[in-house]
Amino acid sequence: MPATAARDFKVAPPGSLAGQPAARSSYTVIAEHGPDHDKTFEVAISLGDKEYGRAQGKSKKEAQQNAAERALAALAD
Repeated sequence: MPATAARDFKVAPPGSLAGQPAARSSYTVIAEHGPDHDKTFEVAISLGDKEYGRAQGKSKKEAQQNAAERALAALAD
């Protein structure tokens, strides 16, 4: 993968790393901060009933990517 390419952390199902049979992840927008033209979103990722990460981003997609990255890191430990 080229050094400039961004990694899509939502592609790898976090549940598979937790030893769970392809647990379905869900994303919840926890908060939105700032004016409409400059929002920051806070998103939580959950597998089943357990939350595995929270993150922020300038778009919902970016916040989801960041939360997925945190969840994968948490599950890999």
